Amino acid sequence: MSDINVADSHVNGSPEEANGVVEPTPAELLAQKHSAQTESHTPAIEEVVDEEDLKHGSAATEEAKAAPVKAAKLDFNSDEAFPSLGPAKAPPKIAVPAWSRNPTTLSAGSFPAPSKALSSVHERTLEFTPQEKAREGEYGEHKSFGSGLKTIEKRNGVRMDVHKVTSTQNTRIILKGKKDSVDRAEHEIRTELLKKIKASVFIPAQVRSFVIGKGGETIRGIERDSGAKITFPKAGEKSNDAPAREANADDGEDEDDEEQVEVKLEGSEYSVQVAKQKIDAIVAARRPPVERTLENVSGHFYPFLAAKVKELRETHGINKLHINVPSYYISESGGPGFSAGKPITIRGDKTVVLQAKQALQDTIAQLEDEITSLQTRIIAPQHRFIVGVDGSKLQSFQEQTGCSVVIPPPNRNVDLIFITGPADKVGAGSSLAKERASSMTLHTRDISKAYPQAPRGAIPHAWDVLRYLQESNELGRLQSQYSVEIETPSVELPTGLPIRIFGPSKDDADKAVSELVALVNAAKPANFRHYPVDPVHQRQFTADHLRKIKSEKNVQVIFTEEDGLALLVADNTTEDIPTALDEAWALLEEVISTFPQVYEKTLDIPAERHSDLIGPRRTTLNALSSGDVHVTVGATVKPLPGREPQAAQPDKLTIRGREAEDVEATVKNILQVYQQLQDGVDINETVRVELEFPPALAGSLIGVKGANINKLKDQYGVDIQMKEGKAQLKGPKHNVEVVRRKINKQVKQLEDTANLALRVPAVHHKTIIGTGGKFVKRLEEKYNVRIRFPKSGDGATGNPDEVTIKGPKKGAAEAKKEIEEVLQYELDNGHTAKVPILARNCKQFIYTYQRELRALREDSGAVINVPNQGENGNDDPEAKLDIKVRGTKKDVERIVKELNKWIKEIESRKTVTLDIEKKFHRSLIGQGGATLRKLVKDAGGPEDKGSHTKFVRIPNAESQDTRVRVEGPADMVDKIVDAINEHVEELRNKVTISVDVPQVSHRKLIGRDGEKRKSIESKFQVSVDVPRQGSSNTAVKITGSEQAVKEAETYILELVKDDEGTDINVPAAFASELLDGGALLRELRNKFSVVLDQKTAAPAGRKQPVRAATESMPLITDAPDAKAQVVTSWTVESGLERADGNEVSWTLRGPLDKRAEAKEFIEKAVEAAKTSSTGYLILSDPSKYRLIVGPGGSTVNGIRKKTGCKITIPRANSDEEAIIITGSEDGCLRARDFIVEIVNGKE
Repeated sequence: MSDINVADSHVNGSPEEANGVVEPTPAELLAQKHSAQTESHTPAIEEVVDEEDLKHGSAATEEAKAAPVKAAKLDFNSDEAFPSLGPAKAPPKIAVPAWSRNPTTLSAGSFPAPSKALSSVHERTLEFTPQEKAREGEYGEHKSFGSGLKTIEKRNGVRMDVHKVTSTQNTRIILKGKKDSVDRAEHEIRTELLKKIKASVFIPAQVRSFVIGKGGETIRGIERDSGAKITFPKAGEKSNDAPAREANADDGEDEDDEEQVEVKLEGSEYSVQVAKQKIDAIVAARRPPVERTLENVSGHFYPFLAAKVKELRETHGINKLHINVPSYYISESGGPGFSAGKPITIRGDKTVVLQAKQALQDTIAQLEDEITSLQTRIIAPQHRFIVGVDGSKLQSFQEQTGCSVVIPPPNRNVDLIFITGPADKVGAGSSLAKERASSMTLHTRDISKAYPQAPRGAIPHAWDVLRYLQESNELGRLQSQYSVEIETPSVELPTGLPIRIFGPSKDDADKAVSELVALVNAAKPANFRHYPVDPVHQRQFTADHLRKIKSEKNVQVIFTEEDGLALLVADNTTEDIPTALDEAWALLEEVISTFPQVYEKTLDIPAERHSDLIGPRRTTLNALSSGDVHVTVGATVKPLPGREPQAAQPDKLTIRGREAEDVEATVKNILQVYQQLQDGVDINETVRVELEFPPALAGSLIGVKGANINKLKDQYGVDIQMKEGKAQLKGPKHNVEVVRRKINKQVKQLEDTANLALRVPAVHHKTIIGTGGKFVKRLEEKYNVRIRFPKSGDGATGNPDEVTIKGPKKGAAEAKKEIEEVLQYELDNGHTAKVPILARNCKQFIYTYQRELRALREDSGAVINVPNQGENGNDDPEAKLDIKVRGTKKDVERIVKELNKWIKEIESRKTVTLDIEKKFHRSLIGQGGATLRKLVKDAGGPEDKGSHTKFVRIPNAESQDTRVRVEGPADMVDKIVDAINEHVEELRNKVTISVDVPQVSHRKLIGRDGEKRKSIESKFQVSVDVPRQGSSNTAVKITGSEQAVKEAETYILELVKDDEGTDINVPAAFASELLDGGALLRELRNKFSVVLDQKTAAPAGRKQPVRAATESMPLITDAPDAKAQVVTSWTVESGLERADGNEVSWTLRGPLDKRAEAKEFIEKAVEAAKTSSTGYLILSDPSKYRLIVGPGGSTVNGIRKKTGCKITIPRANSDEEAIIITGSEDGCLRARDFIVEIVNGKE
């Protein structure tokens, strides 16, 4: 079929003007010749004689003979105009369909009913060859071509002008009328009046029912719209001529092609094409997508396929064809010409996939001739500077040079790289690689070196710090702020914890390192604390729980499930860190107390079977675990909360979980598999299972870049292949069964999944998403849905205002409702403002007020975007940039006020450097920064702890630098400088004196926890140095201004004046007896508030008599025999006999009147000692001493009461043997007799 000059136009001129110049027909020439006498007339269809009328001699024929001028124009009876047709040609063969999800659309299709509305007049020209017109007997309801034209003209309300092109014998038809009428008329001409052909199209048997439709509705619609007759074979009837394979299916991947059904089409060629197009569209929509791979492709070609991939996706539609070319820049084998390991995957409509695969194969064949490689020597540590972290710099490298880079694995330490690309470009690529390698600055810091005294050890604490810096996104902030890359180790090293920072700017890299060092130094071990938290409980904590602890206690919680621990980290701004950590843990315990009970079961299974139950990478144990359970194999390394560490139990398996049925099911699974092992069953025997699923769900089951399938593969060790609605599983039987159940469960969930869209103006997206995505995350967790906002920027596609929600139908509806409510609130209450700031002040503003900005954001929930200098490509430091604020009207007004105040402070900032001797730095800082904080506060600065360091910077103690820098608002800086100068001047004028204070008064001068000394120092603005306890030094040094020192000296002397002493001499023989083991000292202190200071140490007490082995001890000769049997020795001394004239000197300190009373008390005790007697009684059997003591000392206390004597009985296992009795001589004898009687009576 040929369509010549088919065009639509408004009628603004002649057909020649509309369609180009054509050769005039003889009738047109004749009309032009007589144009002066006769008005030119173009015949209408009504005036044309029908071929059938000519045969039967109708009135129409006679009428036509009476009008010669009109007949000369065009005679439908003329063989010249309508030549007879020859034998019919064989119908053209329609090619096997190339079904696609985006088939080419023809100009005609289903035409709507005529519109009653007025429209512009359209004109369209059609032209047909004699061979294209239907043969006699093929016109159906029409008698002939001409009568068919008349019928179509009347039926559609159009005007037809018909001409014959002499040079080609073609028939030209000009249609005029409303556009929809012209469309229908053209469609009817093409379907009813042109030659009929027969053709076949083959479709997959599985889509047959979709093409036919319910009750044949779909196929009837196709016949109506196309004008073709469509015939299907009977159900179960096979087609003899069905193609065995599709074109390009030569790779062995299409052996599973589905059964084909032959659909027969009959009608005009146009009708057949329209019908075929509509059938192809249904097949493309219903046939599941397929996936093909390109394997054994050299990886160094991968970077050069990007352009071809982009071209293919644009050709077939970015949503119709998915091509994944893995990233390749590391060669495991050390060279570029080796397999990349991961194949190229192509997914989409089968025909499109096969075409794309062939196109990529052709491109790769071309690259084999074009791409070469150049070996370049660059040391291994610099490789990352060329390719970036995870290959992030490869794209820019390829854009600049047309080449790519292949490096050896980082663990190989090979000093070579390969530049791959066209031969004429690899040289430039090598030069750029060397330039990048040498232009980067690299710093390495082992952060474990900062913690030599950490209680848990330097390296373990360094890992805690790294986890904290990663969790708090401090490392990410440094990378973004200074345009550097930070590399951290992924596994624990025995030698330390090195962190590498590298970037193109040495200045920025140095600043990033400086901030990192500051963060590390601030992460003191005292700020970190570990608590045991059951792994089952860890999984139950929500982000809201942890945010509450962070906001209330300024403590961040980081869980490590593998250790069963919670790491609590207190911010340095917290005033009382130990208390904050204690209270944060209390909050954690409070949350844990609300969690359901944890169920536990313990199994005894021989340790040698554990590896079988665990499986490679715990895959078998994962398959055996039911629900949310935690299985511990062997002895528990760390005790669980509230439990003591247990002894090693290598045969134990502990199963713990929130649900008893999950624990029981896991126990049952483990025991079942263990029994199979005992019976000799190979539990790892590979099985294959195939399951079917709706093809439309394939993408969701596979996940983005295969994430869902890869997770199942890794977790259960099962190979999963998905193709065209079928999943093939291969692996251990139990693991395969678990994966099968999970896929079936996901299929059910997906079938219940809703995809909702709602319009949210892009300007409100950030507000609805929330800070850090907190609002959207809450909705996703609450309703188990996924919420996606459109991307913004250059890479954005689709509707920028369309938000999609995917998840369970009910949850998605609820999430949509909440978003609509927030949007409405935002529309009612959303306000924005811009605060201008000079570009040169942006960096200083962020650094100075980052804490305050964070507090504003968290407190108000408002969005505050502070620009960076150079933003929008403007590097002018004097350029005005805008800080953008978005929030409620009240919050925006408050924030703008604060921002303007801070900007004013920044713009009025002043820096002064003072040279102050190193010896004054410590005093200038004060204890815990107290002095410096007070200076800043008095100058109008903030009071909060740590903020003073923003204004005054003093070199650290190890530095020899003497410069002190003061920076801040000009008026504040001036006040701080004056205060510092005044303080230093005072320090220079300080004097030091010594005050002699007895050591016994030093404690009074210091006070509990040093409070008294601090009070003196604060009151008089001096420093007080008290000698160390135990030294013989009594000089207390006072340092300060001359006047302050004098006042402090007077105060101290007044404070200790009561500590002057009164001396008293005591007979040396009685000193030990009087002291009575310290009883005298306590009595003096409690009764008289007097302290006794022994200038001369008391001599040892009198040597007691002991039992002799060979020497006979004095016996009591006048005692009865019974007494002699129990008493070995009895000796009595009087006080006067013991006095030998030697004395010891004591000093009494305390209030004067009390000292006199105490002295009199001691003198009386001395006189009493002189008149008393002391007896030493040794019994023959020391084991009897317990009888003398009696229950609770009752017996000896009774003797003391009766005799008025003091009685001391030797302790068990003591070297002393004598019972000492002190009192009157008569009392001593009576006490002795009582003791002897008690011993005799008990024997």
